[in-house]
Amino acid sequence: AARPPPAGGGGGGDGGGGGTTRRRAGRGSRGSVGGGEGGGGEGGEAGGERGSEGEELRAARKEAAAAHYTLAGFFTYHHRRTDLGETLSLARAHLEKALSLQRGMLGERHVATLCSELVRAQVLLLRNTSSEYDKCEELLESQLTLCEEVLSLRHPLAAKMLAVKARLCIKLHREHECEELQQRVLTMRRSALGLDHEDTHRSAMDVYARRRYAAYLHRHERISSPVFSAFASAVETCLEMVQRAAGLPHGKEGFALSKSLQSMSELLFNDMQPLAEAGIWPRAQAASLLRTAAATALQLPCTNPRVHTAALFKDLADGLGKLAADVEASPTWPLKEWPFDTHAAALPQPGAAGQLPGVVVGVAAAPLLAQPTQPALNPWQGGPAFFIHPNGAAAPPPQQPQQQLPIPPAA
Repeated sequence: AARPPPAGGGGGGDGGGGGTTRRRAGRGSRGSVGGGEGGGGEGGEAGGERGSEGEELRAARKEAAAAHYTLAGFFTYHHRRTDLGETLSLARAHLEKALSLQRGMLGERHVATLCSELVRAQVLLLRNTSSEYDKCEELLESQLTLCEEVLSLRHPLAAKMLAVKARLCIKLHREHECEELQQRVLTMRRSALGLDHEDTHRSAMDVYARRRYAAYLHRHERISSPVFSAFASAVETCLEMVQRAAGLPHGKEGFALSKSLQSMSELLFNDMQPLAEAGIWPRAQAASLLRTAAATALQLPCTNPRVHTAALFKDLADGLGKLAADVEASPTWPLKEWPFDTHAAALPQPGAAGQLPGVVVGVAAAPLLAQPTQPALNPWQGGPAFFIHPNGAAAPPPQQPQQQLPIPPAA
């Protein structure tokens, strides 16, 4: 597309060609400036109009590419599980159109093209076949190379690519590589975006969910096992993020918009109780963390309008505060020996594609990762929930269970 002509005519489209023709005919250094004798007026004006039309067409194509990219992202992330095949087909169709426009106008190395390729990698990841996993890994490697050349591997877009690669490693059962990648992404995002950014929350939740499941798999080992220390570290990180959301100005609004923060709140308040009882932290630190959790629970906003949460929050905070007092006053430490006798219930195993099981928390009598017999209603999520009273009583189930959206595959 031609660039807009400079003010005064001549330079754009066919009008600029008039200057070249006149100059070759020997008539015109004047023509080289004004589009040639006789070309600087009408010829320059016509070139300007065509240049303007070219810019309008280019702008329209950019808008179309952006629209297709947005729709592809919507169909990739926001779907019901039963509709996954159909929505991924729609996402691929929109990505093909977006990438066709972006490659033609902007090239392979443009940030917009890199973003669309990232969504394409996530679509391949969600299709859950070994051949698509191979394509996904190949695409991610090539895009990371381009990202390093264009932006650097410290850029937030590179972090997103690495986060998708970590999820691919989960499905391929490459746990050690996944741990390294997830920690790398979390460190990058904490440094570049801070603790209050949704991408940082998502990375922290990725680490939490994977270490939580690892703790379940090793649940019969002693609490001194490194797998529990790693899980306790993830608990501390997530508690810090939820506490900030509860205490910062506008933090509650951010909490209401963050699926990752809400997922943390589903889990960590209950998970940290058996860890504290088993002595994963020193006594003073355990009591401090429990009191912080109790105060935080009372500050969090309700994001599920179907639940009357005042009593739930108070019960949760009371349970955490009581346990903190028991930790401080008990003549023995730890309060209980791990593994607990009641720690016998099992979570669903990962599917054939290697997905982590759904997040579930247990009642106080059967703590860490034990599956409750009946899911309770969660005060923070809109769908079926797993919030359990500290005293072991489940909140009443919803009359009409809502369908639950999956956690986005990356970001």
